Amino acid sequence: MRRLIRSILVLSLLLWTPLAVAGTLRLRDGRIFEGDLRFETADWVQVVPRTAGEFPLSFKLSDVAAMTLRPPLGGVLSGGTLPGDWAVQDVGAPGLSGSADYSQGEFTLRGEGTPPGVSNADAFHFVYHRLPSDGQLIARVQLLSARDSDLPDLDPQAGAGLMIRLGLDPSERFRAIGLTAGEGVKFTSRRNLGTPGSVAPVAGTVGIKAPYWLKLTRFRNRLVAAISPDGKKWQIAGEEELITSRDVYIGLFVSGHRADQRVTAVFDHVRVTIHGLQAEYFADPEFKDLRLTRTDPNIDFQWTAGPPDPSLSPDHFSVRWTGRLVAPSTDAYHFFLMADTAARLYINDKIIVDTRSGVPHTGIVNLVSDKSYEVKVDYYAAAGNPSCKWMWSSVAQPEAQIIPSENLYYTPPLVRLAQATDAPPSPSSFAAARGLLLVDGSFLPGSSKSADDKSLVFMYRERKELPLSLDKVAQLIFHPQPLKDGGKTPPKAPGLLTLAGDFIEGDCQQISDGVAKLSSVVFGVSAFNTATQVAAIFYREPTVSAAPWTLRTTSGGAIQATSFRMDQQKVWVEEPLLGSMELKLSEVTEISRETAKP
Repeated sequence: MRRLIRSILVLSLLLWTPLAVAGTLRLRDGRIFEGDLRFETADWVQVVPRTAGEFPLSFKLSDVAAMTLRPPLGGVLSGGTLPGDWAVQDVGAPGLSGSADYSQGEFTLRGEGTPPGVSNADAFHFVYHRLPSDGQLIARVQLLSARDSDLPDLDPQAGAGLMIRLGLDPSERFRAIGLTAGEGVKFTSRRNLGTPGSVAPVAGTVGIKAPYWLKLTRFRNRLVAAISPDGKKWQIAGEEELITSRDVYIGLFVSGHRADQRVTAVFDHVRVTIHGLQAEYFADPEFKDLRLTRTDPNIDFQWTAGPPDPSLSPDHFSVRWTGRLVAPSTDAYHFFLMADTAARLYINDKIIVDTRSGVPHTGIVNLVSDKSYEVKVDYYAAAGNPSCKWMWSSVAQPEAQIIPSENLYYTPPLVRLAQATDAPPSPSSFAAARGLLLVDGSFLPGSSKSADDKSLVFMYRERKELPLSLDKVAQLIFHPQPLKDGGKTPPKAPGLLTLAGDFIEGDCQQISDGVAKLSSVVFGVSAFNTATQVAAIFYREPTVSAAPWTLRTTSGGAIQATSFRMDQQKVWVEEPLLGSMELKLSEVTEISRETAKP
């Protein structure tokens, strides 16, 4: 009897224990607490420190600025948004339900679809980075599983890997190297737009399982795929031409093979390397008023026809190039800066050349083959015909020449994460994922099924249909694209933004079967293919929501909420326009409060 009573008491305590989830809590006064977050009531949250001997602390939700949640997903912590310049999209048929997340050096992708290349239209989940020049992507597939699927075993053809893609259209050309669940490593490609791809199994890899290393390298018109068991000894797995004069997308993908099976892949040791230098253009000589950031293949400029960018004056601007230098052979190198005004070269933070300094600099440095050196070039254009050239010579190459792009590279910072903030992103900012922006600032990842001039049907979360009246809709994003001015100010008038970056003012009359019809004063009624031509449709300007909370999700969503409540698996949100919404706890990465709101 005593054992029975004790068991009942223990069970009662377990049932009444508040929800605990690992996370970080930040108060409005700036204090930060880490530990297990427990939601005691609708108005209070408790922080249980993980350090032995420290007591739990309880706070009113009205005093909280933000909570970053890190619920465990099969042993992998989920939290935060994608870092740096990475973006995410489901490529392929409408209704795919993928998501991506980054935490503690790991990318976790969950996706459906079919393996790329098996037909003339792909369907997969893609986390990608723009590659403006030559470069490479290295990553290790750390895990490939069906842990987030209702089907316990993966199809042998389900897989994850690396891909270079000329565009985000499902029928676009690509090259990819991927690890499958049961058929080893495969090199796949589509050489012609809209045709079936080719699949080439890599000999000797059947039976290989994660963890396993993959690498894709683009150099001029060549694409090379390589594989490795340890990230040190590499074996070429595929090599093809990739002829294009435009930027490409390089990234991580995951796909299934069975219908409705979600595949989870975890990537770590992810590194993108871009040939050339990162160039920052400033509208002042003090390197403060940044106007433009881009990749320059090398430093060989003479701006006689005008400034580098319309936002800069023809003179009195400055440029800072940063990156790394690799010498082709061990030698003594003589560096030159040919500039009309002031320029300075740093190698490993040491001044090597200074065109305006009274201090003599030989410009000679001994470099070791295959070793990389940190470089920085500062240039200031005063007046006249601005020009700057960076050249080198050596004992083996006595004639001075422009340093080629293949000897220069930079690695975009991986962890440039969106930090916890009191305020959600401005609702006027152009979204970085495919989905729906409501007029109250909520962003829902997904795809539009159909629409007329009064309402639309939106496919949201696990293919659920969400009917909406158009007076609640601000924007429909089909393909995330930066606007011509850098993406900071979307158009205020209704209209359509094309993938080419052109905005056509008008009213969207209908969306059906992948075609959007726009009524324009200038062009009349025109039809646009949403898969190949449309970046976004703008209905009206969003407003700033009066809701006090914003919940961010692993798939890129940002949901405005007047209130929320949680249990062990789910979060219920009251969205001002949509009413009650149900989310999985594992989908929520942050809950933040806007301090300016009541």
